[in-house]
Amino acid sequence: MSQKTSLIKITSSLILGLVFSIFFIAQNVSASTGYIDTSVTNQAKVCHDAACTTPTPGIINFELSVEPSIVIDSVTGISGRVWGNELGWITMNPAGAGVRFADPDSGLLTGKAWSQVSGWVNFAVTGQSVTIDPSTGEFFGWAWTGGPYGGWIKFDCASSSTCVKTTWRAETGGGVSGGTTGTGTGGTTPPSSTSKDICSNLDGVQETIPSGYTVNDAGQCIKIIDECPNLPGSQNTLPKGYEINNIGACVTRSPSEDSCRNIDGVQKEIPEDYTVNERGDCVKPAAEDLCANLLDIQVSAPQGFYEQSGNCFSLPKSPDTIPPTQTGGDNGASGVNQGGNGMNSFVPSFLSNFINHTITSIQNIISSINNFIEQHITWPIFLIWILLLLLVLYLLKRFLFKI
Repeated sequence: MSQKTSLIKITSSLILGLVFSIFFIAQNVSASTGYIDTSVTNQAKVCHDAACTTPTPGIINFELSVEPSIVIDSVTGISGRVWGNELGWITMNPAGAGVRFADPDSGLLTGKAWSQVSGWVNFAVTGQSVTIDPSTGEFFGWAWTGGPYGGWIKFDCASSSTCVKTTWRAETGGGVSGGTTGTGTGGTTPPSSTSKDICSNLDGVQETIPSGYTVNDAGQCIKIIDECPNLPGSQNTLPKGYEINNIGACVTRSPSEDSCRNIDGVQKEIPEDYTVNERGDCVKPAAEDLCANLLDIQVSAPQGFYEQSGNCFSLPKSPDTIPPTQTGGDNGASGVNQGGNGMNSFVPSFLSNFINHTITSIQNIISSINNFIEQHITWPIFLIWILLLLLVLYLLKRFLFKI
């Protein structure tokens, strides 16, 4: 009987040892992973002028009741989404990009997020920087996004209106005070316009619009298509009464020439409502559908919508009235569900929000477990745990369940 009691004590000690070892490693893991600290307002401003007052700055909310907290990890960077009243949903880890640490010890960030309205949000603009203070978890610095609602994004906990704070801390401890890390100079006013990246969708920093490019309504730099480079100005289509000769130049047609050989009769001029295609034939142009994802043909974006990559989306509203939707696609392109599709059309919005929140939370837990295993569970430790577990099972079977 005493031998059995001793073995039970040994088994209990082994189990407690396993529990405490797991707890000890989990404590170390928490030092490199953090979330939004709800003790502050957790908002950043999008400044549209040097004083950051007029027009009224946009607001980016990092603490949402309808969306799980973003996750800050020293290795994988920042994941999750935040909401801008002008910029819409902003994905911190879009496909092919993402905001991550350039230097986890100092908290210096790099990379780009993706706004469903303004496109890329650059956290590493030349001459500026954004850091998370490794000792306080506070964001500090300037990011940039283009487009009609874009501007310098201000992080500075000196003011509650621009303070974003997290529970993340650098693994090595210590740290530097906000704003002293990186190449940026910080300050309370937006940086000089000379350091703006005019074309955030192009690689590198463009302080001016590159030659051969123009800026579209979404604030992106796109190439200018000139059908007639030998004529003054930019010709998006072949001008009336012109043709392209064998060297690619636009020249006037001879008055006696048939401008439309594919149409019966002699057409000295291109008929009204016709255009000339790349083969030189006169055709009636098909009405261009600006919004391929909407019913009927839209020659312009309907009221309350904006166009992006051939699709039209609703302008941002309050996050309390727009259920969270998944974003993604090549280069972080936003795949926004505008309602009426999938689950949201069959269940109440509150149930949809609950299910989305639950799924996202499970995904975050699984991701944290994976990060924990990858960073802290080595093969020797794993084998020791397996051997201890087998020993415990053997002792339990040998002495407790012996018939």
